[in-house]
Amino acid sequence: MTDSRHPSWVQLDREKLHCLAHPMRSRLLAALRADGPSTSAKLARRLGTNTGASSYHLRELADVGLVHEVQDMGTARERWWAPSHQMTTFSEADFFDDPDDRAAVDWLMAHHLRATTRWREEWLAARHTWSEEWVRASTTSDHLLELWPGDWSWRRRYAPGPPPTVLHTMVAYFQQVVLFGGLVQSEKASMATGQLWLLDTTQCTWAS
Repeated sequence: MTDSRHPSWVQLDREKLHCLAHPMRSRLLAALRADGPSTSAKLARRLGTNTGASSYHLRELADVGLVHEVQDMGTARERWWAPSHQMTTFSEADFFDDPDDRAAVDWLMAHHLRATTRWREEWLAARHTWSEEWVRASTTSDHLLELWPGDWSWRRRYAPGPPPTVLHTMVAYFQQVVLFGGLVQSEKASMATGQLWLLDTTQCTWAS
């Protein structure tokens, strides 16, 4: 079980990758990470499925260590589940050799793209409902950098642990601040990061 005071990563291996490359299991894990421990019945209502399906897929996630049962919250008739990690990372390069692995990677990356696109569309539609304070605190920007695929070990100095990026260190910092009660008027936020390698910069609208 993960110490909730220290946000943790999980690096996907082949077993975890194939388990997570499924629409219901990806949604269940995302819901548990966003809202905290829950039961299969509550998750089924939230995700618009039935308890049997949610229960089955939760057990599949548990078998590979992505979720776990919360022993002190359950009863003889009701099991509570929680995510075993707060964040997920993987490198596509780890799965080049097997076509089934590559298919799972393709599905997971496409699913992530659809999810983050939906988040952006929902934010765009609802941004006028936010307070002026939050609007002033938000920003939109783009960065086009020239990078090299060599030794990026310098990043590990500033962001130890996977994945080694300064952005992920910032995410972990804010998670720690919230966990220790440092933010009084906080709101949930989603942050998606990635590097897009551009073959034709004349068609570039953003890269981050």
